Amino acid sequence: MIQMDIPAAFVCSQIFAWCGRRWLKEEEPSAFGRYTALAAGFALGVIGPCGLYLYSGWPEWEMMYWFEAVRMDIANFGNPLLALVAPLFLVALGIAGGGGFLLAHRWILAGRPRWVLLALWVGVALSLGMVLLTPSAPFFIGHYHDYHAYVREAVASGNPWDYGIVALGPWKLGVPSAAARELLDKHSLTIFFSPRFFLPWAIDILIFLGSAVAFARWFAQHKQA
Repeated sequence: MIQMDIPAAFVCSQIFAWCGRRWLKEEEPSAFGRYTALAAGFALGVIGPCGLYLYSGWPEWEMMYWFEAVRMDIANFGNPLLALVAPLFLVALGIAGGGGFLLAHRWILAGRPRWVLLALWVGVALSLGMVLLTPSAPFFIGHYHDYHAYVREAVASGNPWDYGIVALGPWKLGVPSAAARELLDKHSLTIFFSPRFFLPWAIDILIFLGSAVAFARWFAQHKQA
């Protein structure tokens, strides 16, 4: 989810700095240093492709139905709005990853490593908070208008549970296991755990988590020359 990915890049930069805090305090922070570049490189080289992969297949889901996406099809060939998504997303990731690491490195050098932990948890809260704003959205996969029509119909029916929706005022929680199949089909929606979506998503997440662990271990075990 694009809204989660940018704060997630910041969180990862804090984790890397925290793992390398013992030797980073002997290094001078630099916006163009190799360690800052590594953190930015992770954001751009790992989180970026993972996010853009999901955006290319399920753009409205990737944005949690906050906006109607400019879909990647022949009707939108040459659309400047579509062309802006990838570069703006990658620029934001690079700033979050590289800038976050530089900030954490400076805190470590100033003898304030606990600030890194605090910033890490603030980043986690921001990332998860993006999903909690629309907690029904992650569990239903489809187009922007189909999803919103489904939620509206669920609430108007007086029995949103048949749709797998728990309505608490403006806050709608999705419970896909409770959704009636015929209602999902009516709105051309599928659920998060459908193999067609879940398997690519799971591979995407495994790439991200595996790479993050590898980078964190490198920072933890790195020996200065």
